Amino acid sequence: MDELKNDVPKLAEHRLFVTKENFAVFGESTRRGVVTQNCYESMVTARIEIPEWFRHPDGEYVTLGKL
Repeated sequence: MDELKNDVPKLAEHRLFVTKENFAVFGESTRRGVVTQNCYESMVTARIEIPEWFRHPDGEYVTLGKL
């Protein structure tokens, strides 16, 4: 999708401005229908009830961004 965004024409008033530093980090919750390790750990930390079928993380940490 990142490559496609460059091909979409944007009006001047729709320009985006970015900072030099990130203010957020995002994580994928699933990958191919299996919960990621980062999502699983986040749910455990937040004491969110995890359904039985969602209790087997894939061991992968998938995050976008860095603080």
